[in-house]
Amino acid sequence: MANALNATLAKRSRNGAVLAGSAAAAMAGMALWNTYRARKVEREHPPRGRFVTVDGARLHYLEKGGGRPVVFLHGNVVTAEDCDLSGVLDLASARECHVVAFDRPGYGYSDRPRGAMWTPGRQADLFRQAFARLGIERPVVVGHSLGTLVALALALDHPEAVSGLVLLSGYYRPTLRADVPLFSLPAIPVIGDLIRYTVGPLFGAALLPLAAKGMFSPLTVPERFANGFPHGLPLGHRRSAPRLRIPPPWFPPWPQCGAAIGNCVCPW
Repeated sequence: MANALNATLAKRSRNGAVLAGSAAAAMAGMALWNTYRARKVEREHPPRGRFVTVDGARLHYLEKGGGRPVVFLHGNVVTAEDCDLSGVLDLASARECHVVAFDRPGYGYSDRPRGAMWTPGRQADLFRQAFARLGIERPVVVGHSLGTLVALALALDHPEAVSGLVLLSGYYRPTLRADVPLFSLPAIPVIGDLIRYTVGPLFGAALLPLAAKGMFSPLTVPERFANGFPHGLPLGHRRSAPRLRIPPPWFPPWPQCGAAIGNCVCPW
């Protein structure tokens, strides 16, 4: 009986080793494939703008026109390219504005260094330094989606750095979202690294078409966006530390930003 028990345990141990080895091989294969895909996308869609380095972070930005400064901050999933493909950069620059659209930290070609939790306030301080480095004086800041929180943080923490805000489809108050637990996993140390090099990009690639349809619904996805946006770029992993893609309701800036909405004054 003892021999039979030992044989059963040995068999289970071998099976466990085979499963562990297969899982490790699968993860390594996914990591190699995602690295190859990321480099291929970057070759096909090289950065179109310029770079500025502040506080250890290298930020990519698009720039057009001259005149009154207007800064665009994009939301989740997309990059500064979204502002250009939508035509708003051309529209604003044609009206004598100096327009600058940044890739937020960890998106597009902007770095997202480790060692800090990249809250809206942290990002706002980074952009304030970028404004000073680039000579952008008191711009109107246009924030879209999650970018509205960064725009609000700029106005709240550094009121001398901006002259006004334009807030589009933003997050202003906490709401219950079933996707928060799922998209919070990449923010966990070690686990986040594993996810963003393996299953994360594959999962994101599968969901990106649905996300694009949802963003433009009930209209169809514009041909200019469908053909021109570098869809693989937001799924890359080479410049970004693990991050919270969607802020949970207990995210620190919520109460302050929510209260600030009631104090906004329209200039007309």
